[in-house]
Amino acid sequence: MADTGAVGTIGDLQSQGYTVNIDRVGSGPLDQCTVNNVRNPNTTTRTVRTAHGELDNIIVSKTIQVSLNCAGTTPPR
Repeated sequence: MADTGAVGTIGDLQSQGYTVNIDRVGSGPLDQCTVNNVRNPNTTTRTVRTAHGELDNIIVSKTIQVSLNCAGTTPPR
């Protein structure tokens, strides 16, 4: 995955069908955060019977965790 910053990384994962859960350090704006870690991809599937009687697995949900560093992005007072 290319270094596209937090916004780009989250967008890329969402475009792949993931629900992105975010944990972050600091309160800076998302576009100034850096990605520390992407972990715990989880895909939940269900087996269904097709109209032809065959079994098929369908994806029910996909989640992934993204850790952000948003500290130090607030301008000093």
